[in-house]
Amino acid sequence: MTKKEITRQLQEASNWIFVVSKESDEPHITSMLEGIENAINNLSMEVIEVDIAYYHPEDKKGIVDETKKVYDIEGMEEEFQYKLKQVIKNN
Repeated sequence: MTKKEITRQLQEASNWIFVVSKESDEPHITSMLEGIENAINNLSMEVIEVDIAYYHPEDKKGIVDETKKVYDIEGMEEEFQYKLKQVIKNN
C-alpha cells in the first residue's frame, strides 16, 4: 500500500468519525481526529534523514582525541543522494 492510499484511507476514516461524532457525546473523538490529522501530515511530508557520520581522530601517539570530530561529509552526501534517488524513483 502506498503513502497516497494510506493517506486517502485515513482521510476517509477521519470524515466518517467526524460524521459519527455528531451523533455521539464521546469526549475521546476529538483526540482521535487530531491523531489521524497528525498521521496524515506525517505521511504527506517528504523528508530525507541522513545520519551524522563522524569519527574521533587519533593524535601522533595513536591516542583517540574525543574532543574533536571529523565529519564524513562525502559519506553523508552519498547517503543523501541515494535516498533522494529512491524518493524520485518511487514517485
